[in-house]
Amino acid sequence: MNNDFFSINHARLTRLLKSSEINATIHWDQLNQEKPKLHFIEQGQNLFHAIPCYNTDHVEIEPYAKFFSNSTALTAIMPTTVRGTLGLTDIEIIKRPNLLSLAIRRDTQEQWNLLHKSKQRNISKLLKNIELGICDDTGNVREIFLESFARVQVSRSTTISHFFDTESLNNILDLTNSKLFYVRSKHDRSSILFHLNFLIDDTCYYLFSSNTSEESRAFSAALHWLVIEWLTSQYNYKYYSLGGGLSKADGIEKFKSQLGATHVERYYAVYPSAKYNPENFFPPSHSFLSKKFFV
Repeated sequence: MNNDFFSINHARLTRLLKSSEINATIHWDQLNQEKPKLHFIEQGQNLFHAIPCYNTDHVEIEPYAKFFSNSTALTAIMPTTVRGTLGLTDIEIIKRPNLLSLAIRRDTQEQWNLLHKSKQRNISKLLKNIELGICDDTGNVREIFLESFARVQVSRSTTISHFFDTESLNNILDLTNSKLFYVRSKHDRSSILFHLNFLIDDTCYYLFSSNTSEESRAFSAALHWLVIEWLTSQYNYKYYSLGGGLSKADGIEKFKSQLGATHVERYYAVYPSAKYNPENFFPPSHSFLSKKFFV
């Protein structure tokens, strides 16, 4: 992600910490000011926790580990696509669900052929009954997305570190390199599925989805395909990064693989290793980030 997205995420975490009445202060990346990757959260007396910016899949661990080794009052969770610890000590490497990424072809038929046969059948059937749109701030599409996103988040077991509030989403939507794609039913125009994407360099990043009805949830593969089809006509984009699942068994990796994506292994590097608790996503030092937060 770029600095604009990091800045939005930084402000978002600041608001969430304040709203949750957590006695903590968030600081900019203490090691990399120009291309920040980690948020540094101060809690208590000079006790710092470093967490990655949302949707970050890889940071160079070694410089941060050396920086952390100079402090006994710092813990960190760092995303990486490198399995080894590069000889670094006191770091626990934890496997994450794989990252799924799709290479964009310039030939639409060639791209279509990468889809699993079941996805081709499903999408072909759906395309007769839905229409694609890209939000341009006319009408009320943006407001519908914001309302539906908040409703979907409240219905989930969302942690404070993952919740994006309306202000954050508006800030993202205002950026020139964000695009809100949507499909709506031709038979019920109130039934809409949204995908919010972020375009950086040669990659389109899939960030969030939201839906207004149970029916529209079934449009997911078709909307992904329509975004892919759009990307094939945009010659500056080479990859569609679909993110990963929440767990190995949630079926998300299989779904995205059937869109033609290939996987890249991802890991979390936890420092120091003694702080990691295999029973929890966050080590005990980061437990305040797991507090439930609802609007």
